[in-house]
Amino acid sequence: LALLTDLRRAIAEDELVVHYQPKAELDTGQVVAVEALVRWQHPHLGLLSPDRFVPLAEPTGLIGPLTSVVLERALADCRAWRSEASRTPRSPTRWPGSWTVGACRRIGCCWRSRRPS
Repeated sequence: LALLTDLRRAIAEDELVVHYQPKAELDTGQVVAVEALVRWQHPHLGLLSPDRFVPLAEPTGLIGPLTSVVLERALADCRAWRSEASRTPRSPTRWPGSWTVGACRRIGCCWRSRRPS
């Protein structure tokens, strides 16, 4: 029950983080999408994977608010990437469009995001 109480607080107090994993076309290696992966930065237990908290969220009705937080964050990040891409020439170190699997491996395959301020 303590973890469930903590999860309610985590949703309200910005303890959820989103990591992005690139999805690439096999033929070209071109990154065509990213998958949003939620993690929980618990103040005492550290970074928790979804298998530690999603099973708590599903039967208690917290899955809706948790999903909303992740979706809102992912959409905000997508808007920011698109805005940056429209102002910045594409290169292997910029999202979106020109990234390849090799470029993603060089910088690490996941990006972290916090709630936009």
